[in-house]
Formats: sequence, structure tokens, C-alpha cells
Amino acid sequence: MKIFKKNDESLHQNNVCDIADLYKNDRVVVYKPQTLYKFKVDNEMYLSESVEVNVSEIFELAEVKVDDFELYQITRKGEELLEASEIIDFSKRGIEKFLFKKKCFKIMINGTSKEWAENCISFEEVVALAFGRCDTGNVNKAYTVVYTNGPRKNKEGSMIKGTRVFIKNKMRFDVTSTDRS
Repeated sequence: MKIFKKNDESLHQNNVCDIADLYKNDRVVVYKPQTLYKFKVDNEMYLSESVEVNVSEIFELAEVKVDDFELYQITRKGEELLEASEIIDFSKRGIEKFLFKKKCFKIMINGTSKEWAENCISFEEVVALAFGRCDTGNVNKAYTVVYTNGPRKNKEGSMIKGTRVFIKNKMRFDVTSTDRS
């Protein structure tokens, strides 16, 4: 199966159609073997030789990392998150539209749900999410960060100033602040 960008010079316009072009007087016309199906990814037009495309192929086509982004299909009902293993069927009327969004992790800090866009987080960033800011320059203030439910690389443990850990959804951080007097 081949997928092309719309501006590819090897394409001939007479082979390109939208599924709406195949409907004539409420009857479906038989597919031509050379028919190419239109779809858009982030407002850029693409064409597919196949009536079905795997979501992972769209990631490859757009040169987008599956680890960093999620693919959404834009429908009349809104945006629908697609799984990498899903198959997209272009046999429906209209041009299918898709949108990449940066992944956002939902983590728990001191029992409060927070969103984080990166796949790593630093000690200072965890403290700032917990208390609004990180005052590591104050010698009379100390912070303790303990985490659980992390990814395989770091399932649980503690953090100290200057360290970073990988995160995953529903990872838990408990952060305490201590004033020395």
C-alpha cells in the first residue's frame, strides 16, 4: 500500500476521488483499482491507495513519534482519540480528518490530579506543582519527594534536588516541605 502527499507529482488528478465522488443517484459505484482516497492530517492533504489504513502508518507518514503524540480523528461529535493498532476505514463519505496532539500525562501530587506534557519530570518541577514554586535556594527549607506507581525504569523511590524521573499516567508523588528553625 502506498500513501502520498497531495503535492506528489507522480499522481494524476483523474485517479483521485473522495468517497462522495463514488455516489451517483444514491447508488454506490464500484471502486476503481486506481482510486486514491483523500484524508487530512493536521490540515495537510494525503492520498491512500488502500481503503483502510492503520493508525501507526499515519504516525510513520507524518514522521511523528508515537511516544510523544496522540492521534485524534475529527468527527461531527468532536475529537476521538485513536489507538495505534486501530484501522481507519476511508469508505465513508467525505474526507477523513486527523489531528496530532502532544501527549499529556495525568499524575497525582499530594492527592491532587495534575497534567504534565513531558515524559520526565524533575525534583524542582514536582515541588513547584505541589507548592506553586520551588524555593531550593532557601537553606532553611527542605523538600522530600517520594513517588510510586512509576514506569518500569523507576517504579518507586525518592528524589533529591537535581534529579529527574520518567513518568506515566496515574503516577503518584508525595511532597513535603520542612522549615528548619
